[in-house]
Formats: sequence, structure tokens, C-alpha cells
Amino acid sequence: MMHTRNHRPRIRSEKPFHKDALAEWRETLKTYEYAISTINSFIHIANKYMGFVGHRDYQFLSRLKDDSKSESSELTREEYLQPLRTARKQGKEYLYLAIKMVGSTGCTMTELVDLTVEDVRESKMFVFRNGERKYIRLPGGLRQELLNYAARCDISSGRIFQKGEGTTTKRAQVTPYITRLCTAAGIPEGKGKSAVSRRCIRR
Repeated sequence: MMHTRNHRPRIRSEKPFHKDALAEWRETLKTYEYAISTINSFIHIANKYMGFVGHRDYQFLSRLKDDSKSESSELTREEYLQPLRTARKQGKEYLYLAIKMVGSTGCTMTELVDLTVEDVRESKMFVFRNGERKYIRLPGGLRQELLNYAARCDISSGRIFQKGEGTTTKRAQVTPYITRLCTAAGIPEGKGKSAVSRRCIRR
């Protein structure tokens, strides 16, 4: 399995794809000094593909733990509310709901962009964490806000967070907007970046 940092990581092997392939690929990614969150995202995407093609037995569900994040980089409750207020003042409901979803449910950005109208109607979404299939419950108030947003955007099914005309939004497209919004709200850069983390609020 080989790739370079200048290209998208690809799984390459001289032997047929096997059940330990994703585990081996993760170890290879670690040698190229990718951020732990990035490696977890790559594996998450690969797992979804394995599920799509009917090979769940090839999925690798263990996530790397990032011990480098300190509590000082997490947002206080008031700091969390500041970008929410700014998003509303700027009329950016999309970002308001994205930040509120991360802060209220603890979902990751990768999980956020996978949220569907069907998930919201059921008040929960299924995710893979630490090798287990779990579900995230959506608070009643947030659920209604998401449904109202979907209705106004004429999104009756599928992913809620879209760029328009049904085009899927990716994590990399949401993160920069949220960090810029946090800067506009007066949040320090380091803490602004933590707003896209599922541990964004100091409990």
C-alpha cells in the first residue's frame, strides 16, 4: 500500500483485497504524518464504501484517539454561543445548524455531512465509533429546526447539508466556513478550529 503526500491516499497491494487491508492502510497513513482526525476520516469513508459494496466484514471500525487536544482549546459555553449568534445575524442558517448539531450531539464533521432527512425524522442517526455501531439522539428543538430548514430548502429526502441542486457537501467544504465564522464572532483562532470538533464545548 503506497501513496505520496502530494496525492490522494490510495490503497495499493500486490495481493487481493483482504480483511486486514484497512488496518494495514491506517498504519501506512500514520507514517506519512497525517493528522489523526484525517486518518479517521479516510478510514470512515473506506468503511462506508465497504458497506455499500456488501463487504461489511472488510470494515475496520477502530478509531485512533487524539491525545494532543488539550482542554484549553475547547470552547466555553459562552464562546460556543457567540458563533451561533453571529451566524444568525449574518443569515447563515446552514452554518448555525452545523455548529449547533456538533455542539448539541457531539457528532464529528464527517458524521454531520452524512445526516439525512430520514435520520432527523427518526430523531437519531447511526454512526460507527470505536469499532461499534452506535446512534446519536437529536434533541427535540434541534430536530424541529433541521426539519424546518429542510422544508425551506425543498429537501424532502437524503442529506440535509447540501450545496444546492442536490450536490453533496463534504466535510472539507464546511470546516473553513465555520472557522471563518468563529473568527468573525471574535473567537481566537485555536479555539475557532475546535468548533468543528465533537468535543468543542468544555463540559
